[in-house]
Amino acid sequence: MIFCLSFGLSMDYELFLLARIQPEFLVDGDNDRATVAGLSAVAPVITGAGLIMAVVFGAFVVPAFMRIAGRWNWYSGRRHPPKRTRRSPNEDSEPSDISRS
Repeated sequence: MIFCLSFGLSMDYELFLLARIQPEFLVDGDNDRATVAGLSAVAPVITGAGLIMAVVFGAFVVPAFMRIAGRWNWYSGRRHPPKRTRRSPNEDSEPSDISRS
């Protein structure tokens, strides 16, 4: 599905590029100049869109990688996990001397 979406978007950007090259070609019929002028005009837009697409599609890989990595996702880098200590019941409670209205 991601391949189909990225292929469709790449075709969209190709049409965007060709729509800029064609008017340049119609000016004097020079293919090389038209390609350079068209590409230089739309290169920042296409590059920015490509970077955004790469980030968005890369985000889809994170859940798949987390599934593969399993428990290693939560590895903290310590050799031994810290020992858990018990808290007394009064440790987390609020003070009881709060005045009531």
